[in-house]
Amino acid sequence: MRHIARIMKRIHKSEDVTVPKTTAIPFDSREYLSACRDLIGDTYLINLFKVQTRTLQRWTAKPGYVDEESIRQNPIEKFERTLLRMMREAGGDKIARAIVARLAEMVDCELRCRDEVVPDKDSLPAEMHSDWLSLAELHQKMLGRSDIGAVVARSNEHFDAVKKSVEKYRQSIAEE
Repeated sequence: MRHIARIMKRIHKSEDVTVPKTTAIPFDSREYLSACRDLIGDTYLINLFKVQTRTLQRWTAKPGYVDEESIRQNPIEKFERTLLRMMREAGGDKIARAIVARLAEMVDCELRCRDEVVPDKDSLPAEMHSDWLSLAELHQKMLGRSDIGAVVARSNEHFDAVKKSVEKYRQSIAEE
C-alpha cells in the first residue's frame, strides 16, 4: 500500500497527468485498467505492477485484439479470482467482504451484502433484544476508540440484526 501511496503522490505532483480519453464507467478489469492508463499513464502502472509496456497493452486491449488468457493474467482479474476462491472456502466470505468493504471505504462508499435475511430467534422480542445487544456492542467499539474497520464491521452486524427483527416482524404480521 505504501508503494501505491508514493505513486499517487507523484501523480498529483506530475504535470503529465492527462484528462481521461473516455468518460465511460469501466465494467470489467480490462476497461478499468484502460481508464487507469488514461488517468495516470503507462509509466506509473508499469512501475506499480513491475511489467513491460507490452504486457500493459495486452491487459488493456479490446477482446478482439488479444487472447482471453492475456486478459485473465492482469492483476485486477487475479485479485477478483482470489476473492472468489476465498468466498468459496469456509469463513472466507467474511474475509473477502472485509477486503471489498475496505476498498469501498477508500472511495467513501460502503458494502451492502445481498444475503437473504433469516431470523435466528424464536420470537420477535428475542430478535429485538438481539438488536439492542448488537447496538450496545457497536457503541462500545466506538467509545473504546476501536479501529474504523472494526466499527464498520460491527455496524454491519448490527444492521443485519435489525434486518432480522424486521423480517421476524414481517413473519408475525403474516401469521395474524
